[in-house]
Amino acid sequence: MIFISINKNGDSIMTVDIVQKATRLIDNPGTTASIGLHEKNGDISVSAISSIKAEGLNVLWFSTNTTGRKANLIKKDNRVGVCYFTEQDNVSLSGTAEIVTDEKKKEEMWLDWFKNHYKDGPTDKDYCLVKVTVKHARLYVDGEAADFGLEV
Repeated sequence: MIFISINKNGDSIMTVDIVQKATRLIDNPGTTASIGLHEKNGDISVSAISSIKAEGLNVLWFSTNTTGRKANLIKKDNRVGVCYFTEQDNVSLSGTAEIVTDEKKKEEMWLDWFKNHYKDGPTDKDYCLVKVTVKHARLYVDGEAADFGLEV
């Protein structure tokens, strides 16, 4: 099966295989990803963030502190870049983020090891979710590269 994506030059073709491999790479609860956020002075800062779940390459879920720097920066400028990587593979995704504090969703996404950070469990007021809706993907997995936009 072939998945075809046209880049700006009109010449990008890739197999479904790279997308499936990239999805398997990122959909591992507890994986640490890097997230790039916009600082108020216009600079980009990159930091680690705890990955919870990936819905394909389209939607990514993370946890962070409600009162923390990441949540505050996202509230001011929700454009983000996220990167998952191993020694040989790289999955770089960009899009928009939102802070989610819905109690049902927080319970659904809760991982046991979060109790080390949020003493009151899923109802802890300082526990929130970051939902990233991906608009663009750049992949390098098993020696194959792809660069394409995702429809939202």
